Amino acid sequence: MTPSLGRTPGGPVKPPGILAGLECDLALNLVGQPLARQLVAKGVTEFVLSQEPVKPLVMSFHGWTGTGKTYVSHMLIRHLFRDGLRSAHVHQFSPLVHFPHVEHLAQYKSNLRNWIQGNLTCCGRSVFLFDEMDKMHPGLIDVILPFLGPSWVVFGTNYRKAIFIFVSEEKCNAHHRTSQTADQQKIPTEKSFLGIFPTAVAEEKLEEERRKKIRRIFGETETLKDLKSPDKVGTYEGILQRAVQQHSQEGRKYLFRGEWEKAITCFTKALNLDPNKVELYTQKAEAFLQLCDFQSAVLHLQKVHFMAPTDKHLARLAFVLHLQGQCLYEQNVYLDALESFTRASELKPENTLYRMRSIACLGALKRYNDCLQMVNEEVTREKTNPDLFVLRARLYEYFGKATQAFSNLQEAIALDPAHGPAQTLLEKFRKISQKAKDHAVSKAVKGNLKAALLKINRAIEYNPLCPGYYLFRGNVLRRLKDFSAAIDDYLKAVELCKGLEAGEGLEVRTDAQKQVLLTYNDFAVHCYSKGFYEEAVLLLNKAIKGEMNEVGLYVNRGDCFLKLGQVNFAMADYQQAAEMSPQDPNLQRRVAWLYNEMGMQDFGERRYQQAESYFSSAIQSHPREFKYYLHRAKTRMFLQEVMGAREDISTALLLEPHAEEVHAVTAKLFPGEPIDSFVKSKVADLAKAVLDRRLAKGPAPEALVELESEETLAGDIYVQNEEPELTAKRQSLVKRQDPEERRLSERLSVCRKRSQKVDEEVKEAREHKVSLEPTAVRLSTCPQLPEKMRSSDEVYQWRKFSQGIGHF
Repeated sequence: MTPSLGRTPGGPVKPPGILAGLECDLALNLVGQPLARQLVAKGVTEFVLSQEPVKPLVMSFHGWTGTGKTYVSHMLIRHLFRDGLRSAHVHQFSPLVHFPHVEHLAQYKSNLRNWIQGNLTCCGRSVFLFDEMDKMHPGLIDVILPFLGPSWVVFGTNYRKAIFIFVSEEKCNAHHRTSQTADQQKIPTEKSFLGIFPTAVAEEKLEEERRKKIRRIFGETETLKDLKSPDKVGTYEGILQRAVQQHSQEGRKYLFRGEWEKAITCFTKALNLDPNKVELYTQKAEAFLQLCDFQSAVLHLQKVHFMAPTDKHLARLAFVLHLQGQCLYEQNVYLDALESFTRASELKPENTLYRMRSIACLGALKRYNDCLQMVNEEVTREKTNPDLFVLRARLYEYFGKATQAFSNLQEAIALDPAHGPAQTLLEKFRKISQKAKDHAVSKAVKGNLKAALLKINRAIEYNPLCPGYYLFRGNVLRRLKDFSAAIDDYLKAVELCKGLEAGEGLEVRTDAQKQVLLTYNDFAVHCYSKGFYEEAVLLLNKAIKGEMNEVGLYVNRGDCFLKLGQVNFAMADYQQAAEMSPQDPNLQRRVAWLYNEMGMQDFGERRYQQAESYFSSAIQSHPREFKYYLHRAKTRMFLQEVMGAREDISTALLLEPHAEEVHAVTAKLFPGEPIDSFVKSKVADLAKAVLDRRLAKGPAPEALVELESEETLAGDIYVQNEEPELTAKRQSLVKRQDPEERRLSERLSVCRKRSQKVDEEVKEAREHKVSLEPTAVRLSTCPQLPEKMRSSDEVYQWRKFSQGIGHF
C-alpha cells in the first residue's frame, strides 16, 4: 500500500492523546508499511492541530487487495471520532453501491455535490471516504475536484477543515484525467504530489521494488525468466498461475474444513498474485460470511458483481445484505438494519421479504408514517395477502382511523375467513363498538344528546356495518333537529339490512323505514314553524308517498296548504284524513273551521248563497259550535229566510245562552219577546230536536271535552302520534254513545208529532215576512284568511327550490 497526503506544511508537533494512540496503533498493527505509517501519523497530527488549515487534508491509498488500505482508513476514523464509521460526520461512498448506473450520472453529480456541501456546512471537520476510486466515473471526480484546492470557499461553503480519503487498487485513467483537469484549473499542489491522488513514492521506486520481488523469486539469474520447458520449470506466467492454483486449492481445503481464517489467508495470497480471479473473491466472501464479517463479504461480492455482473451474484449480494440487516435487527440496531434491508431491496426489488423487513425496522423505530406508506405500496403490489391488510389495519388503528382499519380487516377475512389475527382484532373492534353504544344509550336516557352522539359516532367508527347503530344515531339526530343527517342514517340502516338475515335485519329495516317517514314529518313541522310552508309541503309529499295510511300526514299537509292560501288542496287533505278517521273530533273541527272561514269570505263579498252552503257544511262537520249557527242565521237574514234564521239563532242560543252577540241577533229576529219565553217556544223545541239529531251522529260530548285540552287549535300544526291507550279510550267513549242515542231517538219521535202542529204556524209566519234593511245586521270580527286564499279556485302549481329543504 502506498499512501500520499495533501496536508498543511509545518514542523513536527507533539500529538495529543488521541493521535498518540493512532501512532501507537499503526506501529503495532500495521506491518510492512513503514511509509504509510509515517506519512499518515505525521499528516493527520499536523492537520488536526492546525486551527486554520489552508486547505483540506487529502489522503490517497494505493495498492493491491489485502495490503491494509481499508484497515488503515477505518483505524484513522476510529481515532478521530468516538463512534467510528457510525458517526454522523463520517461519509463513505462506493461507486458500485452509490453510483451504479451511468445513465443517472447527472443526478449523481448533483447529489454528491449537495451532500458534501451540506455536511460541511453542518460540520467542517467531516470525513469523506471514497472506496474503489479506480471504478469512479470521471464526471463524479470532477465534482470532488473543487473541494480539494486551496480556495477559501467553494459553492458558498468553507471546506478547509475537511478530510478526504481515497482508496484504489491501481492508478486508472481517471487519475490522469483529473490530474490534467487540475492543471487546467491551476490548482496549486505540492511538487511531491502526482495529480489529484498523488503518491509520495515515485514510479521508478515502485518499478525497482517489483524487480526486487522478481529477484526474490528467480534469484540473481535472468535466464529463468524466459525459460520454456515442458517438464517442471515453465514460463513466468505459468509459474505464477501454478502458485495461484496452489493457494486456491489450499483455501478451498480450509474452507471445506471450516477453518475460515486460514482460507481467507490463502485466498488473499492467490488474489495478490492474480487479482482477476472472480471465483476467488466469491469464495473469500463466503469465508467472511461464515465469520459473520458481513461488511467484508459485501465488499468482495460488490467486487465480483463489478467484474462479472450476473443475476446470481446480485442475488447473493442482496442476500448477504439481508443477513447483515437481520443480525443488526436482532441486536436492536434498527437504523443500520434498515439501511441494509433497503440496499438489499434496491438490488432485488422483486423480493418481498426484503421490503417487509424494512417495514419491520420502521415499525421498531416508531416511524409509523413511513411504515404505512410502504405497506400501502405493498398492498398495491400484492392484493391477495391478508397479513398486509391486518398490518395496515393496526397502523390505521394507531392513527385513530378505526373505520379504515375495520375495512382492512374485512378485506383480510374475505381473503382468508379463518385468519386468526384478523378475527381477533375484529372481535376487539366489536367489543369497543358495543361498549360505546351502551354509553350512548346511557347518555341519551339522561338527556345528554350531544354526548350520546359522540359515543354512537365512536361505535360506528369501530363497526360501520351494524344497521342498529345508524338507527340509533338517526334517532339522536332527529331529536337534535338535524333532520337531513338523520334521514341519511336511516337510509344507511335500510341499505345495510339487505345483507342480514330475515330476523333482526327485517325488524331494523321496518323500524328505519318508519323513522324516515316520521323524520320527514318532523322536518316539515320544523319548516312550518319557521314559515317555510312550501318546503314543508315537499317533505310531506315524500312522507305520504312512503306511507299513505297515516292520517296525521294529510292533516299536516292540509295545514301547510292552508298557510299557502291553497284552500282547495287543504280541504282535500282534511277530507281525506276525515275519511280515514271519521270519529276523530279534531279533524271534524278543522274541516268545520275551514268551511266557516270560506263562508265568512263569501259573506264579506256578498255571495250569500255560497256562504250559507259553507256554513251548513261547517255545522254538519261540527254541530256543537254556536258561531256557525250564528253566521248562518245572519246569512239567511240577508236571504230573507226568516224561519231558517230563527231556527239557527235558537240553536245558537241553546248551545251558548249567555253570548251577547247571540242575544243581539235574537232581538232582531224576535223583537219584543224575552229570552225565557223564547226558549219555551215551539221554534226552540224544533231547533233542539234538530240539534239532538245532529249530535247523535257525531262523537260523544265527553270525547270532545277530554280531547279539547290535548288537541291543537285550528291554524296550528297537527302532529298525529296516537298512543294505544288514547285509542282504547276513544273506543270506550264511542261505546258509551249507545244509550244516549236511544234517548235521543225517543225524543225525536215526540218532536215529529209536534212538528206537524208547528208547520202551520211556520207557513203563516212566512206569509208575514219582516222587512230587514241590509245595514241593520253587523257581523262580528272574524279571523282573515291569507291573501292567497282569495284565489282558491286556481290550480296549485308545484314549485322548485334552488336552495333545497332546510336552508333557513
